[in-house]
Amino acid sequence: MYLNPVAISVAIIGAVVFVGAFLAYFRDRKKYDGHQEYAGDARTLANKLNGELFRDGEDLVINGTQGRLPVVVRLSFAENTPGLHIRMVAPANFRMFVMPKGARTTEGRVQVRTNDSFDARFVTRSDNPTQAKMYLGSKGVLPELGKLGCSSKGFVTFTKGSMELSEALVPTPNTGQHIQEHLKSMEQLAKELARMPFADRVELQSLKRERRLVLKTVIVAGVIAALVGIITAAQQPREIPLPAVGTQAHLAEGVMPNDALVMGALTDWRAASATDLDPDTAAWARNAGQKDTGRLTLSAGGNRKGAKDIAYLLVNEKDGQRRVVLLVDGKSCYDVKYSYLALLAVIPKDNIAKIQWSSRKPEDPDGDALLLVRKPQDRTSGLVMYFSDGKLVTGVPSDYQSINLLE
Repeated sequence: MYLNPVAISVAIIGAVVFVGAFLAYFRDRKKYDGHQEYAGDARTLANKLNGELFRDGEDLVINGTQGRLPVVVRLSFAENTPGLHIRMVAPANFRMFVMPKGARTTEGRVQVRTNDSFDARFVTRSDNPTQAKMYLGSKGVLPELGKLGCSSKGFVTFTKGSMELSEALVPTPNTGQHIQEHLKSMEQLAKELARMPFADRVELQSLKRERRLVLKTVIVAGVIAALVGIITAAQQPREIPLPAVGTQAHLAEGVMPNDALVMGALTDWRAASATDLDPDTAAWARNAGQKDTGRLTLSAGGNRKGAKDIAYLLVNEKDGQRRVVLLVDGKSCYDVKYSYLALLAVIPKDNIAKIQWSSRKPEDPDGDALLLVRKPQDRTSGLVMYFSDGKLVTGVPSDYQSINLLE
């Protein structure tokens, strides 16, 4: 059988598109692993900063600009690393450190006094006390520094060409609003730095942005392979053997065959049973209207007349990990692993508006929501997840056991 060069090209390009889409999907899924609680805020913030959002190890990083000043926002859950770190390019030409009262540090040779109310909350030290005092005496500087020091473990650092803020933990709830307010304060402080003597001599260096080399390499390689395929096929026809008939894929216990076809690898995974749930949380769920355990039906898109969507709570037989898979219109749109989940439940759409939120109130839902309970003994550990205008949003209820699961 002679191969058509055009057919070879189409096949290769199709494979390139598939691999590129797979890499993009895998990258985006891994991007928010561990950061799901404020993933929506991070995306919104990246848009407001006209920047990009990417993963760096265990950290979620946003590169962008605030008031034309390059800025990097880093969110981390790693040990010995600040939960929130913001670095902004600024025309600072002196070193100064502002820290909470009682904090220990070896930075800054001289302690700089300001006023009683500010010094009662913060300690200010500098290697350049004269310039620091001049800057702190500028109108509006102390109030904005006070806003940045809202956390009892927040540190503000001025070094040549930049200004940094770090807080011990990621601020939740209202992560996006919290960071935006800090960015506005830092922008105002940068404007006052620009009024300092010799500030125009400070060289402001742009921050490097992430380069999407993996996807670009795949695309370029695919194009080259397509050209090679055309030339080779045109010179020498080849035969394509018929594909061998495959065996039926292993099905996980409790997973329907049609669902398994669109889910990822299911080796060592099975649908959760009642014994896998926290007993107290499971008892509450049954009283609140929960009917199923490992395979739940819902209407995530609000189409109650059509086919139901499916949500799975899976358990790994080897390490006990949990995994939540959401299938909407027969396609997998959420597949995330958790070290532990005490419960997965469905919240009917009409009951979502009655939830009392400890975080900001999420957007209006398209359909039903999922409730994930992460710590059974902590009634504030619930996470509500649903679609709004086709986008996945999350919110944290003040008490997950106050939610009604009955339709």
